[in-house]
Amino acid sequence: MIMSTEQPPADLLDEHAVARMFMITRRTLRRWIARGIAPPHARLGRKRWWRREAIMAHLAAHETSSGHKAPPRRRRALKLVHN
Repeated sequence: MIMSTEQPPADLLDEHAVARMFMITRRTLRRWIARGIAPPHARLGRKRWWRREAIMAHLAAHETSSGHKAPPRRRRALKLVHN
């Protein structure tokens, strides 16, 4: 196998870079991909690549105003076990 030492174009981001941009782990990014909520990407060989513009558009589409609060998270009810 011949390994290329060429760097990808500056406007393409790999999995590591995208995960850092969103401040998430690569595992979480892969979950997003599986669920269909990650930004659009292209797969070349074994690697996934994202265009910087696609990342920025995804962020803009999911922005909230500073006055908006996220809805409270639902907590699971505890099961009480009676002996």
